[in-house]
Amino acid sequence: MSHLDVILTKMFEAVGAEYSEDKVRKTGWFYLEEWTGEQQDEFMEWLVDYLTKNQGARREILRMHRPPKKYVQKAAQQFIFNYGWKLKENT
Repeated sequence: MSHLDVILTKMFEAVGAEYSEDKVRKTGWFYLEEWTGEQQDEFMEWLVDYLTKNQGARREILRMHRPPKKYVQKAAQQFIFNYGWKLKENT
């Protein structure tokens, strides 16, 4: 299992969905689910921690050996911006 698979599995779990490679091959797959701002923040925190502590993940996702934490945080924000679920509207 690649580190990207680990990250996507965690992202799917955050909204109670099951990850599969087939789901993410479809165009616009990230519009399938929604999450709250709190769920997004928790995933962001997990992702930064995962990338910070896991050298293999950093190499696969960031292509860097030891980037500064600020860089890891920006990369996690960009990942969520590009592939994160839709935010639920406040009701």
